This record gives sequence, C-alpha cells and structure tokens, in this order.
Amino acid sequence: MNKVQRDFIWGTTDEKRKLHLLNWDTITNRKIMGGLGIQKSEIKNRVILSSLVWRVAQNPNRLWSKVLTSKYCKSNTSSNSIIVSRTWKNIQNGWIDITKATKWIVHKGNKVNFLSDNWLPHHDTLRSVIQGSMAYGEENIEVSKIYHQGNWDFDKISFELPGNIKTIIKSYLFPQESTKEDKLVWGLKSNGLFSTSSAYNHIKEETSKHFRKPNEKLKWIWNANAPNRIKTFLWLLYHRRLPTNHSLQQKEINVNPKCHYCDYPRKDSNYIFFYCQKSLNLWNSIQARSSNQGSPITDIINETNWIDEWNKLRGKQFNQWLDWNTLIPFCLWNIWITGNNNTFNDQKNSISSHQTISQINEYSLLIGKQGNTKARKTTMIVKEEPPNPGSYKLNVDASVKHIPGPWGI
Repeated sequence: MNKVQRDFIWGTTDEKRKLHLLNWDTITNRKIMGGLGIQKSEIKNRVILSSLVWRVAQNPNRLWSKVLTSKYCKSNTSSNSIIVSRTWKNIQNGWIDITKATKWIVHKGNKVNFLSDNWLPHHDTLRSVIQGSMAYGEENIEVSKIYHQGNWDFDKISFELPGNIKTIIKSYLFPQESTKEDKLVWGLKSNGLFSTSSAYNHIKEETSKHFRKPNEKLKWIWNANAPNRIKTFLWLLYHRRLPTNHSLQQKEINVNPKCHYCDYPRKDSNYIFFYCQKSLNLWNSIQARSSNQGSPITDIINETNWIDEWNKLRGKQFNQWLDWNTLIPFCLWNIWITGNNNTFNDQKNSISSHQTISQINEYSLLIGKQGNTKARKTTMIVKEEPPNPGSYKLNVDASVKHIPGPWGI
C-alpha cells in the first residue's frame, strides 16, 4: 500500500518510472514538520488497533467487550486486564502504543495502578522514574491502598520515594470521598476523547528515528495564494529536492551540470533562482514594475533564507491590486518553467515579467481575491438535462463582472 502511494505521488507507472525526489519518512511527516501529512499504512493499522483497545477500556459492560474479557482474560483484577492479555497480542500491542498517551482521573483509586498508570498531571508514570527491582506483587499495588482518608501511607511500599516525588504526589487534588469510578481519558486531547489523528501523530513520533521540530515557516508555503502545483513546487524548493542538473548528476544520471544560459559549472537551485543572469533580469524587471520601489526584493538572495524574506513581504504592496507575498511564488515558478522549456527545446528565451504578473492577476481574479475586495460566492446546483431525441445540445460557460459590464462566454 505504501508503494502504491509513493508511485502515485511521483507519477510512476508500470510503463514509466519517475524519480522519487524525497524519502518516504519525510513525506509522511505532518505538513508543519516538512511532509505532506500522508499516513503510513503500518502505523495506521496500529492506530486502528489502539482504537479497538480504547473502546474495550471505555466500554467494559458492552456485550462484545464482556465476550473478549471472558475469553482472553485470566484475571479481572484491573480494568486493563483485557489489554495486557498475552493471548491476544494485537490488543496488547495496541495498548503499548497508547499507554503513554492515556491519563487516569482518580476518584476511588481502586482501578489505578500506583506505579504503572499515568495519573499524576503533567508527569510520567512513577515506575519510569524508579530504578531497581520490587517486592512480589508490588508493581500491581493500587492507589487506594496507598491513600486513605486524606493521608498518604508510603509505608505500604518497600522502598523510599524521593522527596520531590512525594511532594508531587501530595499536591495531587484527591477527593476525600467519591462515589464515582476512576476514569481513563485520552491525554493528547483537552476533551479527553480518543482521536485517530492524535494517536497517529503520537505513534509516529514514538517510532520516528529522527525527531523533527514543527516549523511554523512551512505554514506559509501551504497557505500561499497560489495553485496547489506551485505550492508543491515551493515545498520541493524548500527541501532542495528539485531535479536540477546538479542534483541529477549526484544521482549518477548523465546530464550536463552547466547552466543552459551561461555555462556556469554548477546548475543547482541556488544559482537557478537567485544568481543566474536570466533570473536576476526577471527580479529587476519585476521590481521596476512595482509602484512601491522600497520593497526589499533584493533581500531574497539564496535558497536558505528566501522563505524568511518572503514571510516579511506579507502586506507589502506590489501595486494597487497585488502584494509581494502573492507575487513571489509565481516568480519562482516562472523561472523554473521557463528554464526547463529552454533546456528541453534548446532555446534561450527571457523570463517574462509581463507574463508572470498577468498570471497572478488572472489567478487572483479567478479565486476572487483581487486587492482588498471580497467576492460574494453563491452556490447553485444545476442539473444537466439531456437533449430531446434527434437534437443536439451545446453546453456553454459564461461570466459577467457586473450588469451592465464586461462579460465572457
């Protein structure tokens, strides 16, 4: 299933194989961590098992839950005995995956394991901070055995807890007398309810070999005022994975690494977009067409900080209708497309600033985001009627700016 997804993303078919420009681990990261948010099949399967475990734990009195409990559990001394049953390994694995993400709300304390369960707010289990062996049965001791009528009796355990741990335990707001049962909640959501998305992210981070911090800058790529194809292009540019001549040569593909325009020896993305004379001519021409000559377009100088400078251009006007933040993605896209066309067709055409601005004007008009005006959208469901027998029907599309006014059909 993962292979089908990978082939679809890069356009690989049985007849033609395409380059996979980014590894699967990166693609399956969340967008804010540099990926596309696509889920791995094996982790998704573990999430489904975790969901089943959660349903068992939350519905112990349901018929199907009782059947599983009576069939697979040798003991009912704990609410999670079904989960730790050795005979049902899938259920056991599901519990292992989510155990760090669950929390207990203690009321009576007779269902919560003092050492192994997560019940202290903002802290891991007590067992995770205690090293060494314990007396027989001590690991299964319940909170209610340690806490009685407002007092903690730490003499019930055979070892001495550190002073800071005792302070944390004593600070827990424990109800004096409660008729409610202990409740297991999902610790990754504020409402305490299980969700497959949070479970997936949790398991993905637990099993990931390389920890990636969320990068707020990447939001600008996916929130850009541009078509999805250009957003994907910007995403590859951010990761420096565009199939330039230099990167293709590093993959041992026989291509000429020199620039098609000026024979510069290393045609990488840094040179293509920010240092090649054809690209510089476009940037200068774009700047000359701006009604705001003070815009810091010259600060976008290389691929390591272009996204930082692009973020700073938000709200800075290019002219009466457009802003710089909207224009930059189309500039980069046209540099890339024009360069590819020239290379494949053995031409040396200039990159048109007029065409670039026209594209962004057309796109802004089509999506209703020109200037500061907001287009009013009305949804109408139109049912297509077939023509009468013996006749033909021509379907047309038309639009009008205002009545009376410019219109097209």
